Amino acid sequence: MTHRPARTLVRHLWPGFLTEERGATSTEYGVLMSFIVVATIAIITLFGLALQGWFDELTVHLKLLLGIP
Repeated sequence: MTHRPARTLVRHLWPGFLTEERGATSTEYGVLMSFIVVATIAIITLFGLALQGWFDELTVHLKLLLGIP
């Protein structure tokens, strides 16, 4: 077993390190999914109360229309 100096080992591994994209791609997908989750939570939080009010008002009008107490 031969021992290479660290400099030779780094020179051998460095080009592959710079051109390898598998880890970067999975990281990008993870960041993208994080943004989607945060945006979804924000939309649900912001519009959730407004939608609840709209459905409550719709329920009241339907009950009045149908004569349900």
